[in-house]
Amino acid sequence: MRRKFGGAAYRALLGPLYGGLYASDPDRMPVEHALQRTLAELGVRRSILWRMVRAAGGAAEAAPCSFKGGLGSLPLAIARELGGSIQLKTPVRGLRKLEDGWEVTVDGSATMRADAIVLTCPADAAAGLLDESHPEQAARLSTLRYNCLALVYLKSDAELRGLGYQVAFGESLETRGVTWNDSLFGRPGLYTAYLGGMKNPELTNWDDGRIADIACAEFEVATGYRAEALYVSRTRIPAWDETWSSLEGFEWPKDLHVCSNYTARPGILGRITDAKRLASKLAAEYPS
Repeated sequence: MRRKFGGAAYRALLGPLYGGLYASDPDRMPVEHALQRTLAELGVRRSILWRMVRAAGGAAEAAPCSFKGGLGSLPLAIARELGGSIQLKTPVRGLRKLEDGWEVTVDGSATMRADAIVLTCPADAAAGLLDESHPEQAARLSTLRYNCLALVYLKSDAELRGLGYQVAFGESLETRGVTWNDSLFGRPGLYTAYLGGMKNPELTNWDDGRIADIACAEFEVATGYRAEALYVSRTRIPAWDETWSSLEGFEWPKDLHVCSNYTARPGILGRITDAKRLASKLAAEYPS
């Protein structure tokens, strides 16, 4: 990006935008892991600029997506449609490879048989499940770094218009970015601030009050408006940094699949696209 657009554009726009999506330092995100896949999905093979010029007139951007009842609405809706074929609140405790499939041990030591396995859990959880049957793959997965984020839900009378803002990695603020739910999703007065990430991985260990105070103070610094913290939560997202080199030459066994945000594009639409692709493949391989 520096080579194509120059250092100033990288520091002020492209670096914060791309690094902010993963709460990572963009200088620690190797292009072959973090950016190359995204560019390929956008159809970029050679010139970024040429692709941008061609797409400028008619490229259809994916609309922002959320749910009134929270992001949990989507998996809960899927669970309702699946009915009795899904078991909720039943953690998988172990996977054992058989000659003709898999034996799955669930909470309470019950077992079931499966023709194939799809792992949708985080990389470290997948590593724990595969430690016995596929130790090499498990060891590689366990090295992937996740960035810890604190999410602070804010209430403000700012009435800002736009999507939000990202903070450059070199800035002194703890906030990595803020989503303007007010104008983005029609939720009056609501904003979401993201703090921590690779720049300060210890921040999520601080108490809620301290994190909330920082989010409110920095929101006022950035926007000029005061805010009230409503709630603080925490999450982890894949860093897509140098640890992704562990997946070079990585091969999944034929009857073991992954559908998660550490191997493909994050975000709701990216995850749905990946899931549909895998579902079609499995339907063809296991027609019964």
